[in-house]
Amino acid sequence: MAGRHADLRIEAAKALIKRREAGARDLLIRALDDETGALRMMAVGALLAAEESTALAQAMASRYADVRLRAAVARASEGDPAALEPLLGIATAK
Repeated sequence: MAGRHADLRIEAAKALIKRREAGARDLLIRALDDETGALRMMAVGALLAAEESTALAQAMASRYADVRLRAAVARASEGDPAALEPLLGIATAK
């Protein structure tokens, strides 16, 4: 999902999420690093819904706080102790 237009990237992500194509997981993981927050949140939500725990664990190291937070909350609710570090990092960031 590359391109200058965020609205087109968002529409592409919506189509991927609906179709649940085999390669969609990899594209959604790449979308976690998109500059557009709405697209990142859509990607995290789709990975969460698909129960992609490995992808969510990787997302906890994202450069974007919104991705780290949503992924860490999801992993914490599953009892993942690795979620504590990103949650504390976000909570104590200045």
